[in-house]
Amino acid sequence: MNSGDAPFSIQADSIRGRYLEAAKDISQGDIIFQERPLMVGPCGVGIEKSKTFSTCLGCYKNVTSFYKCSKCGWPVCNFQCEMMPDHSNFECVVFATCPVSPIVSPLEYEKIKILRCLMLKEKSPDKWKLLMNLQSHIANRKQDVAAVSRDISYYKFIKDECHLLKQFPFNEISHFSGVCAINSYSRNGLLGQCYSDGPLRHASFLFYFASFLTHDCIPNARSVIQQKGKSFVINVIATTNIKYKDPITISYVEPSCGTLERRAYLLDNFYFSCKCSRCRDPTEIGTYLSSVKCTSDSCKNGWLISKNPIDPNSNWICNQNLTAGCNASDVNVMLVEDILQDVKAKIRKAGSLNEFMDILEFYKNKTLHKNHYLVINMECEILRLIDVALSTVFDEPERLRLAKWQVDLCRHCLSVADLIQPGNNKFRGNLLCVLQDALLTICTGKINQCYDAKEFDIIRKRCKKELAEALETMKEAKSILMAEPVGSSEWQRGTTLSLETTRVKSLMKCLSFKD
Repeated sequence: MNSGDAPFSIQADSIRGRYLEAAKDISQGDIIFQERPLMVGPCGVGIEKSKTFSTCLGCYKNVTSFYKCSKCGWPVCNFQCEMMPDHSNFECVVFATCPVSPIVSPLEYEKIKILRCLMLKEKSPDKWKLLMNLQSHIANRKQDVAAVSRDISYYKFIKDECHLLKQFPFNEISHFSGVCAINSYSRNGLLGQCYSDGPLRHASFLFYFASFLTHDCIPNARSVIQQKGKSFVINVIATTNIKYKDPITISYVEPSCGTLERRAYLLDNFYFSCKCSRCRDPTEIGTYLSSVKCTSDSCKNGWLISKNPIDPNSNWICNQNLTAGCNASDVNVMLVEDILQDVKAKIRKAGSLNEFMDILEFYKNKTLHKNHYLVINMECEILRLIDVALSTVFDEPERLRLAKWQVDLCRHCLSVADLIQPGNNKFRGNLLCVLQDALLTICTGKINQCYDAKEFDIIRKRCKKELAEALETMKEAKSILMAEPVGSSEWQRGTTLSLETTRVKSLMKCLSFKD
């Protein structure tokens, strides 16, 4: 693909660096572009460091057999995987010549990807040039102890184990280390896990045009990686309408985090301080996603917000300080962080539905704003735990109570999501999936509790609204989730919704409603 085939152009400025700009109006749900990777490699990100880890270097699935490549001795699934070009044309050639012991530590698999990038110099000069053109943040990484340590580790691997130092000097090794750290779709949480035809794939990808997708804490696009034939592609999908000349943006960090957390993560991993509209707004677009209760005993309705959100050391002030006469002094940010650490410690210890309910009841609207990101995170976990509970609860009144609670929680989480991550994204799709299921449970429960024809007619009319909403919610959730990677939990939910649609239509027909 070249940029002339897609509705974008590559632009550059002093704030964003290089980025993609819409070359025309783009509609919500459109696939903006699809691109094949320049390089694919194994990925151990997200796997516990203490675990022994073995992934196939051909298909990137977990190796469950004792089969080893007949040439280099590294674990692969079978002969077909042994012969896959990703492996046979790259590290296999090196490892067969100078034996290198298989890696068992998850994060060590990044070495394979660095080696593959370096070997493109001879095997595919055009791809090599494109990768050399990507940002590596060399200057910033030289000040990062962890990044320097990784570079030295890769250097020793190439020099001492692969004996390839003459072909690949340290500056090239360091460049690709930076390119992989900054641009990989898997590293730094951009993808995390790749699914294809069922099994989980521990793969990491480098793309060219997708590397120019700039960050925004309120993104207008999302990326999805799918298998296409024997290779992979990335689909960049518009989550909202994008106007001509607008930057095409994704989020490099979980949008549901607060400003302090997001900006710290971006600075640590991508070497820039985000100054988007959301980061500059002390209220985070009116959500108060990071706000805690005013510390003044006399202030009943005030919430603390940062005086200068783009300064991580800025004091916090009560939002009622000017408008409602709160005279509370400025609060040091460390006090706010101490409060959050205390809440996080309690959340980490919680496991049951009742434990999360108790924490939520104790902090929501008392210490934490009702929209605080920790509250939203707890409510999402409670939604999951209610789902688990519903699978074992058969008492109809209790099922109705739990389902109604789910509806309330979903509506609240969606109201916040509409502001901080609007449009057709995975978070919204998952919430809509839970919402439609809860609405169906309520309707079914009400009908099951009917005792005579007169009561049935009353309940029937009350259910009409819930069923209509469930059907529309289901359609929207399905359209979002079916675009996720084949085999992922989201894709599976989307597939299940096809069956649920039939169930709803049948129920509506049974109740004499037209769908």
